[in-house]
Amino acid sequence: QYQHNALSEDQLAQGGAPLNQNEFLVRRARLRLDRGWDFASATLELDANTVRGPRVGVRRAEGSVFYRGSNSKELPPLIGLSVGVLDIPFGFELAESARVRWFMERSVGSGALFPTEMDAGAKIYGAASFLRYAVAVTNGEPVDERSFPRDPNNDEEVTGRFGAEGS
Repeated sequence: QYQHNALSEDQLAQGGAPLNQNEFLVRRARLRLDRGWDFASATLELDANTVRGPRVGVRRAEGSVFYRGSNSKELPPLIGLSVGVLDIPFGFELAESARVRWFMERSVGSGALFPTEMDAGAKIYGAASFLRYAVAVTNGEPVDERSFPRDPNNDEEVTGRFGAEGS
């Protein structure tokens, strides 16, 4: 992304800081590693950007065990348990990947309720036919650009999503 600012000058401010505000940015660069087995899976996703200086952080680090039952490989398992830094199960938009979302950025309402899509905790999830469910207990301190998720208070959050998926 290139940002152009009309206030930019090809000079230095007193003290040596550049007055040029025109710059190229890397807003989002992600590396994701997935590994799956018959009854378990693991995911590690790193996020890098240069919006406020170069930063690299954990976006997702999740381990899961699950039981498929009669569900095919295309469907979520009948029941699963995930722990780590994982998606907050609320609504459809938070769980939907930016790769398949119609618009790259989430809606303003979703961003107001949940500043990020991830938090540290545990989640039970699954599918039965066309029904989908997920319930998580998390820190309540979502992952952001500052650091790994931390929990400054004693209160945890319980969030959930119940719905149906059609073809």
